[in-house]
Amino acid sequence: SGATREHLCDRLNPGCFYRLRVYCISDGGQSAVSESLLVQTPAVPPGPCLPPRLQGRPKAKEIQLRWGPPLVDGGSPIFCYGVEMSPVEKDEPREVYQGSEVECTVSNLLPGKTYSFRLHAANKMGFGPFSEKCDITTAPGPPDQCKPPQVTCRSATCAQVNWEVPLSNGTDVTEYRLEWGGVEGSMQMCYCGPGLSYELKGLSPATT
Repeated sequence: SGATREHLCDRLNPGCFYRLRVYCISDGGQSAVSESLLVQTPAVPPGPCLPPRLQGRPKAKEIQLRWGPPLVDGGSPIFCYGVEMSPVEKDEPREVYQGSEVECTVSNLLPGKTYSFRLHAANKMGFGPFSEKCDITTAPGPPDQCKPPQVTCRSATCAQVNWEVPLSNGTDVTEYRLEWGGVEGSMQMCYCGPGLSYELKGLSPATT
């Protein structure tokens, strides 16, 4: 209300319709109200989403994520989501999902490793800002295959056997099992324990 013929309407919501009408006042009184003018404010990219969350229990090489829409859609329907992932120890994000669903499965992960995930949403005006990161650790897996053991003959009837720690895949190796046998015939276990070496005694001389 005032003497000027223009006014700035602020604090409006993006992508919303508003009706405007005007009338004037003089010493003689108030005029009739004009017809309403329908105005739509332009949409903007959506606001940030909440971080994605883990759906179910993590597997050794696969996890399932789920999320919801952003609190602010920017005045236009959300039609796409994008999920980025990076190892927690280095900031090298890569996109692992883009689509309209509110869940996805991320595969080909390493066991016992922590990954960071973040999410953003898009409307017709483009993608909005990313969410905060969500850190998820995959379940531990069985250790990798051991390399062949190293054998040192100490005498005609005694041999020292050593082996290396394999990739543990998220949890410490608690036990090693060593089997031995002749070239022909079955193998039998001769050691079971946490050590990385074992001395075989009572062997037959000059025998493979």
